[in-house]
Amino acid sequence: MYIEKTYCVNSNSHHLLIDISEFTDGPLSILWYNNGLYGLIPVERVENDLNNLADLKKNEGSSDIEGIIYVWDDVVRVKKLL
Repeated sequence: MYIEKTYCVNSNSHHLLIDISEFTDGPLSILWYNNGLYGLIPVERVENDLNNLADLKKNEGSSDIEGIIYVWDDVVRVKKLL
C-alpha cells in the first residue's frame, strides 16, 4: 500500500479525538504515533466517518458535534522499518 499524503498525530492515549476543522486537506489517512507504536487509520474509514458526521448534522441538526473519536484497537498497526 502506497500512501502519498497523511495526517500525522502524536497522542499517548487509547482514544484520539480529531476536530473536524483539522481536516484542511479533506479526508486523508491518519498516521497515529502512540507510545512508540504506529497505527494507521485508512482514508476510507476517515471519509466514511466524515460523511456520517455530515449526515448526522444535516438530519438531526446536531451542530454541537465537533469531532470524531478513534480508538487504538481500530488502527492498522504499522511496523517501523530499520
